[in-house]
Amino acid sequence: MELEHAVRKGQLLVAALAKRDVKQSSDLWELADLTAEVTHNGKGRPGGNEQKLSISEWAEQIRGTESGYGVSTLRKMCNEARAWLPEKRLDDRTFWQHYEAREWAKGDITKARRWLRERAVDANITREGRSSLDGTGPVYDATLELIDARKSILRVPAKLAGSGILGNEPNYPVFRHELEKLKNAISYLDRYLADEIVVDATELDEAIRGILAAEGS
Repeated sequence: MELEHAVRKGQLLVAALAKRDVKQSSDLWELADLTAEVTHNGKGRPGGNEQKLSISEWAEQIRGTESGYGVSTLRKMCNEARAWLPEKRLDDRTFWQHYEAREWAKGDITKARRWLRERAVDANITREGRSSLDGTGPVYDATLELIDARKSILRVPAKLAGSGILGNEPNYPVFRHELEKLKNAISYLDRYLADEIVVDATELDEAIRGILAAEGS
């Protein structure tokens, strides 16, 4: 595929994905396959007339970063496309379920495919896969909460991308206020971990009351 055509196709895919709350796996696979086709593997550019881009160049060309598909995400997608040949992919499982299954299987596609087929279609593959990798207990449960929170936060730029917001919208101050509350919550978590796992119960109760009071404001 000519690079100019590939870039235009990539831009359209990224734009379509950014507009959807529920991402279509067919679009994700198409973007992943396209990324694998037009980028080199980082071990040096190929010779001859073949034109290949780095992942960062590709992300810039298709305006991926501003739509939630930056270098890190595109690199993961590219790796999945190269690892999962089309005939090995499961039609009734999502793109990211394939990713989590391969992570669980440490790159063994045969093992990953078998494990994925044994899971219910609506199973939380992320939680099941990472449970097998990282064990159980309160630290594991807290880690999953952080993963879910991080993914939710990363969806915010995708919702705002291309919206043309100016910062003078009537509800923009509310958005900024919620962002500050989020920063305060993260700062509290940082302080909690820095002050050791065992904390003063009275201080903890006061901190929680402060957070709840802020939530109600």
